[in-house]
Amino acid sequence: MAAQRGTGLVDEQVRQLRSELEAGRRPRVRVSGTQFPAVTTGTVLRVGDPKTDGGDFITVRVKVGGVTDELAFSLSGTNAHYGTPPNPAAPDRITGGSSSGPAAAVALGEADVGLGTDTDTDTDTAGSIRVPASVCGLYGLRPTHGVVPIDGVLHLAPSFDTVGWLTAGPDLLRAVGSVLLPAGPAPRPLRLLSPDAVSSSVHRIADRLGARLIVGPVGGLDAPGELVAAFRTVQTAEAWQVHGRWVSANPGALAADIEARFRAGQSVDAEAVGQARAVVSEAGRRLRDALGDDSWLVLPAAGGPGHPRDATDTVKEQWRQATLRRTVVASAFGLPSCVVPQTGAPPLGLALVAPAGADHALLDAAVGLCPHEAAP
Repeated sequence: MAAQRGTGLVDEQVRQLRSELEAGRRPRVRVSGTQFPAVTTGTVLRVGDPKTDGGDFITVRVKVGGVTDELAFSLSGTNAHYGTPPNPAAPDRITGGSSSGPAAAVALGEADVGLGTDTDTDTDTAGSIRVPASVCGLYGLRPTHGVVPIDGVLHLAPSFDTVGWLTAGPDLLRAVGSVLLPAGPAPRPLRLLSPDAVSSSVHRIADRLGARLIVGPVGGLDAPGELVAAFRTVQTAEAWQVHGRWVSANPGALAADIEARFRAGQSVDAEAVGQARAVVSEAGRRLRDALGDDSWLVLPAAGGPGHPRDATDTVKEQWRQATLRRTVVASAFGLPSCVVPQTGAPPLGLALVAPAGADHALLDAAVGLCPHEAAP
């Protein structure tokens, strides 16, 4: 975008920016305006030439929707320093996180694709793509863990960090996958498993996929509380290994709840991590046996619609825990999961979870499920 220098930049700053560009550097500036859901940071690409345009413009490349939860360690999408991006599908509710900025940008029509990765943002670790997609009425994909290169990403918990993306429509979601994902088969499922009572929308999805719907207990998912606890043990331990030194050196820099999550990993020892990994491994083995190579899971993509923006801490934590019980299935076991929006307000998407490597099949399914097909 082009920004007039009158918006906070004085002549000396403009000269300094021009000097840095001439030296081969790419300086960064703060950018705000009606185009953006919040103040963000942009990279300066060009400073106007006084001989041709009077030097009145600075060309800035802006990462639209750059706001996320602090160090991506939350599911609400709020940020104590930069605020909460808007959710146009439910203005009184949160955008979901941690990829709240990308989700807001896509939902507002300011960006075509929201990526859950960058050298200074986040990945889908515990739901950071799927949750914003669900509560903003968008499509989102968490691919099979490891199939998309993650080099250069600022990690949260490497065992679970996964590049993901979200879009307003399924065709573009699939188009992004055709670029980022390796080639692979795309067979439709023969069975659609649901551990919960289902709505008419789930029946329609099963019919559309040509899959037999089976409602009842699913192997590996019979103790969700235990699975979430084991996942969180590994996640917090790894998060402390990645960010603990910085958190310790900057006490109070993060919101209290975010800092507490990081510090919870400080006391997790190797024995506890080993035991937690064993729980995750055994539950994953049982689920893979239940799915085989021809069955998918269907379940709500979050613990409910996004909580109110002014919710109490108790309500926020209850929503977070309920959401983790939904998102942990794909996160803990490294499985691909695609969020398909439903009609209705406030939004709550459905998540399809497939065996590892079935990413293209999930994207094809998303394209085949028109919005009215997923209506309750």
